[in-house]
Amino acid sequence: MTAVGSKPLMAPEAERAFVGKMFEASVLDKVASLAVEASKPRTDVTASETYRCQVLGILVKDALEASYKRAGWERMRKVKTSFKVNGNPVELELEPRRLLVSVLRDDLGLTGIHQGCDTTNCGACSLSGR
Repeated sequence: MTAVGSKPLMAPEAERAFVGKMFEASVLDKVASLAVEASKPRTDVTASETYRCQVLGILVKDALEASYKRAGWERMRKVKTSFKVNGNPVELELEPRRLLVSVLRDDLGLTGIHQGCDTTNCGACSLSGR
Protein backbone atom coordinates (compact mmCIF):
# COMPACT_ATOMS: atom_id res chain seq x y z
CA MET A 1 0.00 0.00 0.00
CA THR A 2 1.32 3.44 -0.81
CA ALA A 3 0.27 7.02 0.01
CA VAL A 4 -1.08 5.84 3.36
CA GLY A 5 2.14 6.03 5.29
CA SER A 6 5.68 7.32 5.15
CA LYS A 7 6.72 4.31 3.05
CA PRO A 8 4.97 1.44 1.21
CA LEU A 9 3.70 -1.15 3.65
CA MET A 10 2.09 -4.55 3.78
CA ALA A 11 -0.86 -5.63 5.90
CA PRO A 12 -0.14 -9.23 7.01
CA GLU A 13 -3.28 -9.43 9.16
CA ALA A 14 -5.38 -8.51 6.12
CA GLU A 15 -3.57 -11.13 4.04
CA ARG A 16 -4.19 -13.84 6.64
CA ALA A 17 -7.87 -12.87 6.86
CA PHE A 18 -8.27 -13.71 3.16
CA VAL A 19 -6.52 -17.10 3.05
CA GLY A 20 -8.94 -19.99 2.57
CA LYS A 21 -12.05 -17.83 2.71
CA MET A 22 -14.94 -17.62 0.29
CA PHE A 23 -14.89 -14.60 -1.98
CA GLU A 24 -17.82 -12.68 -0.53
CA ALA A 25 -18.65 -9.17 0.64
CA SER A 26 -18.17 -9.83 4.36
CA VAL A 27 -14.65 -11.18 3.78
CA LEU A 28 -13.75 -8.25 1.53
CA ASP A 29 -15.05 -5.82 4.16
CA LYS A 30 -12.92 -7.50 6.86
CA VAL A 31 -9.78 -7.52 4.70
CA ALA A 32 -10.28 -3.87 3.74
CA SER A 33 -10.83 -2.93 7.39
CA LEU A 34 -7.63 -4.68 8.47
CA ALA A 35 -5.69 -2.98 5.67
CA VAL A 36 -6.98 0.40 6.82
CA GLU A 37 -6.00 -0.41 10.42
CA ALA A 38 -2.47 -1.27 9.27
CA SER A 39 -2.11 2.00 7.37
CA LYS A 40 -0.72 5.17 8.83
CA PRO A 41 -2.04 7.94 6.61
CA ARG A 42 -1.22 11.57 7.26
CA THR A 43 -3.26 14.64 6.62
CA ASP A 44 -1.55 16.97 4.17
CA VAL A 45 -2.53 19.56 1.58
CA THR A 46 -3.81 16.91 -0.84
CA ALA A 47 -6.02 14.80 1.47
CA SER A 48 -7.04 14.21 5.06
CA GLU A 49 -6.31 11.06 7.07
CA THR A 50 -10.02 10.19 7.10
CA TYR A 51 -10.33 10.55 3.33
CA ARG A 52 -7.22 8.41 2.70
CA CYS A 53 -8.62 5.67 4.98
CA GLN A 54 -11.96 5.69 3.14
CA VAL A 55 -10.28 5.53 -0.26
CA LEU A 56 -7.89 2.79 0.87
CA GLY A 57 -10.78 0.54 1.90
CA ILE A 58 -12.43 1.00 -1.48
CA LEU A 59 -9.18 0.43 -3.38
CA VAL A 60 -8.39 -2.78 -1.48
CA LYS A 61 -11.81 -4.22 -2.33
CA ASP A 62 -11.55 -3.09 -5.96
CA ALA A 63 -8.08 -4.64 -6.32
CA LEU A 64 -9.22 -7.96 -4.84
CA GLU A 65 -12.28 -8.06 -7.10
CA ALA A 66 -10.16 -7.31 -10.18
CA SER A 67 -7.65 -10.03 -9.22
CA TYR A 68 -10.47 -12.51 -8.62
CA LYS A 69 -11.95 -11.85 -12.06
CA ARG A 70 -8.56 -11.85 -13.81
CA ALA A 71 -7.70 -15.23 -12.25
CA GLY A 72 -10.98 -16.72 -13.49
CA TRP A 73 -12.21 -17.70 -10.04
CA GLU A 74 -15.80 -16.73 -10.88
CA ARG A 75 -15.83 -19.74 -13.20
CA MET A 76 -14.77 -22.01 -10.35
CA ARG A 77 -17.53 -24.47 -9.67
CA LYS A 78 -18.19 -26.12 -6.41
CA VAL A 79 -17.57 -29.84 -6.28
CA LYS A 80 -19.26 -32.44 -4.15
CA THR A 81 -16.79 -33.52 -1.49
CA SER A 82 -17.21 -36.21 1.12
CA PHE A 83 -15.05 -37.07 4.08
CA LYS A 84 -15.34 -38.21 7.68
CA VAL A 85 -14.99 -36.05 10.76
CA ASN A 86 -14.65 -37.93 14.03
CA GLY A 87 -16.05 -41.01 12.27
CA ASN A 88 -19.13 -39.17 10.98
CA PRO A 89 -19.64 -38.85 7.23
CA VAL A 90 -19.83 -35.29 5.87
CA GLU A 91 -20.88 -34.27 2.36
CA LEU A 92 -20.45 -30.67 1.20
CA GLU A 93 -20.25 -28.75 -2.03
CA LEU A 94 -17.05 -26.73 -1.88
CA GLU A 95 -14.73 -24.70 -4.06
CA PRO A 96 -11.56 -26.77 -4.64
CA ARG A 97 -9.40 -23.87 -3.41
CA ARG A 98 -10.82 -24.08 0.14
CA LEU A 99 -8.53 -25.09 2.98
CA LEU A 100 -9.64 -28.00 5.13
CA VAL A 101 -9.04 -25.97 8.27
CA SER A 102 -11.41 -23.22 7.09
CA VAL A 103 -14.10 -25.77 6.13
CA LEU A 104 -13.88 -27.42 9.53
CA ARG A 105 -13.96 -24.11 11.41
CA ASP A 106 -16.28 -21.99 9.24
CA ASP A 107 -18.65 -24.51 7.70
CA LEU A 108 -18.80 -27.18 10.41
CA GLY A 109 -18.30 -24.91 13.44
CA LEU A 110 -15.36 -26.92 14.81
CA THR A 111 -13.54 -23.90 16.22
CA GLY A 112 -11.12 -25.94 18.31
CA ILE A 113 -9.16 -26.62 15.13
CA HIS A 114 -6.39 -24.16 14.32
CA GLN A 115 -4.21 -23.50 11.31
CA GLY A 116 -0.67 -24.52 12.15
CA CYS A 117 1.71 -23.33 9.46
CA ASP A 118 -0.19 -20.22 8.30
CA THR A 119 1.58 -20.37 4.95
CA THR A 120 -0.50 -22.85 2.89
CA ASN A 121 2.66 -23.72 0.91
CA CYS A 122 2.64 -27.48 1.31
CA GLY A 123 -1.02 -28.10 0.47
CA ALA A 124 -1.50 -30.55 3.36
CA CYS A 125 -4.53 -28.61 4.55
CA SER A 126 -6.18 -28.23 1.12
CA LEU A 127 -9.35 -30.07 0.15
CA SER A 128 -9.34 -32.31 -2.85
CA GLY A 129 -12.41 -32.21 -5.10
CA ARG A 130 -13.11 -35.92 -5.38
